[in-house]
Amino acid sequence: MNLGAKLKEGKTKIIYANPDDLATEIMFFKDSITAGDGAKKDTISGKGAIDWQTHVNIMEYLKRRSLQNLAFHSAPETGCCLIKKVDKILPLEIVARRVAAGSVLSSGFEEGQKFDPLYHQIFYKDDFLHDPLLDDNFLRVIEEKYQFPIFSEARTLSEKIFLLLEEAFARENHQYIDQKIEVGIIFNGQRYDSQQSQIVLVDEITAGSMRVWPYAKANPDLSQPNVLSELDKSGMKDKQLYREGKSLDQVKKGFEQIMEMTARFE
Repeated sequence: MNLGAKLKEGKTKIIYANPDDLATEIMFFKDSITAGDGAKKDTISGKGAIDWQTHVNIMEYLKRRSLQNLAFHSAPETGCCLIKKVDKILPLEIVARRVAAGSVLSSGFEEGQKFDPLYHQIFYKDDFLHDPLLDDNFLRVIEEKYQFPIFSEARTLSEKIFLLLEEAFARENHQYIDQKIEVGIIFNGQRYDSQQSQIVLVDEITAGSMRVWPYAKANPDLSQPNVLSELDKSGMKDKQLYREGKSLDQVKKGFEQIMEMTARFE
């Protein structure tokens, strides 16, 4: 593609201006992988293309399921996507959890505990501060004081995405454990307006932004308060492999398997 100026570079992506269409930007996927707020980093050859394909598979699936709140526009070339220009990207990470795993265990939850409804957390995105968790009461006060329902809308969008992907992974005999998304706002005017503005998914959804565990048996009983015995945690295929120090080949293979599963989403 014809790349314009580099607008932003993060740990795993680069955003470029699109000189051929000023209403969109170009998101390019890198081969890098990081953990621990960037303290651990490596390069996996071909990872960018795998992440790109996984993201495209998921975005196209969400579009087929009539989800409109996506910055994703199209994927004209391998490794990059066209995304709608967003007026404001919020420095937040919205995490949705169906099964307790990872950092949430430090809050007193038992691994494998099932959350129904989904358990949501909103983190302030800042590596230096290690992405602190924002208090729900604080978010509620901000919304009420400024008539600013963006946190509630972000949770609603997160839940819609999660439920659609949970359903799709279930058809692949896997449990969607948790996901992290980032959102932005398209104003549809000169400023934010709760009636006119739209909250949209701006970040990728790939093996690096989710946990997925296979079922441990056929027809697992997922109605239990704790479903750990019904799942095969050792069969994880997501970024947790990298966090736990598995070889880069193992990490790449896991990412490829998630890519292959998402290619079958109906």
